[in-house]
Amino acid sequence: DHLGAKSLAFVCNQRFFAFASESEALLRLPDVSSKPNEELIAHILLPAFQDFNPRKSWLSEVDGLMAGEYLVLTPEGKPSVHEYWQLEPPEQEDSYISERESKEAFLEVFSEAVRCRLRTAGDPAAMISGGMDSASIRAMICQVLPEIPNKSLHTYSAISDSPDSCVESQCILSLTDELGDRAHFVSVPSFKGMITLEDVLDAAWSKPHPVDNHLLLPAMMCLAASRHNHRMLFHGASGDITTDTPLDYIAYFLRQGRLLKAWKECRLASRNHTYMHIPGPFKILARNAWSAWATPNLKLLRSNARWHKSGSPLKNSILAPEFAHKLNL
Repeated sequence: DHLGAKSLAFVCNQRFFAFASESEALLRLPDVSSKPNEELIAHILLPAFQDFNPRKSWLSEVDGLMAGEYLVLTPEGKPSVHEYWQLEPPEQEDSYISERESKEAFLEVFSEAVRCRLRTAGDPAAMISGGMDSASIRAMICQVLPEIPNKSLHTYSAISDSPDSCVESQCILSLTDELGDRAHFVSVPSFKGMITLEDVLDAAWSKPHPVDNHLLLPAMMCLAASRHNHRMLFHGASGDITTDTPLDYIAYFLRQGRLLKAWKECRLASRNHTYMHIPGPFKILARNAWSAWATPNLKLLRSNARWHKSGSPLKNSILAPEFAHKLNL
């Protein structure tokens, strides 16, 4: 699909071509090995390692389509992948005369997105955590849902066994208080409620890779909603990715020559940024200056110098040496 949210995995060998919505389904076929994709494992453990094929799945013999791609298979069994769509930036950025106008424009888009997803058979459901993402969706549902007759909201949440001592659990309870028995909970770590520990283990062992396994609780909320016959579930998981910024974003201003802006951002990051406030503004500026102006050869030289200083680049590595040498890390 256009954005790559719905995956398509495939295997093409001398015997057959097969495809599925999940790579694990292809393991049921003969001659499809469960051997892992070591290059992707190396990339996850060492983000600097970029020598991997992004179309490869976690299984070494299974490929996949990226966002906006399609595949053509010739009668001879040769696959070729082509791009049919790419998100293009607007020719001119929309400008708003005031902050109020920009907020109104955002709320118009946000409300329409929620309204579209309320077109579902039965009652809608929402996964509620204590964060801003799901709370914002919950608030917008409350505004839009009265427009649709005969529909009621159900919520699904994981709360602490001791909710009085957990800030997030208190936030969840405050967001769902007026729903009564339409608010559904599972207590963690006792797993009292709608989901059992066996459900979690079944989900954890269904995937041979770690990407989905760190989102097990959202998966359990989807399972619970499905068991109550809900056809769709609102959630805010990964909503913060839409505003994600690399930690060296200040290097962007330095490369543009906007030194005062860069220094202002360093001071603000030192005070307010969760991951950057400890070093202080001067260290933040130094790191971003290195990112902005150091050439790739200088960065490589610094890395090599560190390796020689420690005696071996693998001396304190979590990677098995034979694995690292095999991939030329």
